[in-house]
Amino acid sequence: MDKIPTTLPFVGGAKEEVVQHPIGPLTASEITRSTSILRASWPANTDFHFKAVTLLEPLKAELLPYLQAERSGSSPAKIDRKAFVLYYIRNTDKLHEAVVNLSEGKVESNVRLGANVHSNADGDEIIATEKAALEDEGVKAAIAKLQLPEGSVVIVDPWIYGSDGVHDDARMFQCFLYMKDPQNANEPDANHYAMPLPFSPVISAETMKVIRIDTSLLRR
Repeated sequence: MDKIPTTLPFVGGAKEEVVQHPIGPLTASEITRSTSILRASWPANTDFHFKAVTLLEPLKAELLPYLQAERSGSSPAKIDRKAFVLYYIRNTDKLHEAVVNLSEGKVESNVRLGANVHSNADGDEIIATEKAALEDEGVKAAIAKLQLPEGSVVIVDPWIYGSDGVHDDARMFQCFLYMKDPQNANEPDANHYAMPLPFSPVISAETMKVIRIDTSLLRR
């Protein structure tokens, strides 16, 4: 099977814009440009939380003639490069899907998704959620009541709150808490999952605040 190049080769001389193959992944500069074009369509003070910026592949009806022309050695018709962008307005539940036409430098579509549609969690959110849980006064008090051994280290494991048919509109994190063995608290391979704590803070993804603390039925 022939390999499809992702870019056209560049050889010496003045550097020109490299034309990307229609199904080649977005380059770093294209990703940056996609977000810049989208930002320009909003008021200047809008704070974005980008979740995904990836290639929106062309339709098969567009791509097939291109590949056939490419294989035959003739010049294929130009296909616009487009980016699919998934993003929130930060600290809100406003999740959007946008299509940015990089060839024309414009936003082709921008749709706010329904209230019960939520995006994935990302690394920055996970870290912020862990911090919010451990700094919450209610969580601190619940940990203190357990009278854990001196030197205990509490681990927070946040998960996006699944659909329960009741609280589907709010985007939340369910935080499961564990304790590392105080005798081996610095052991990187310690299995903290063997020592779960009997309560679980629930944190709003919008405010990064604890909204309640669920308690294990075994401890009630």
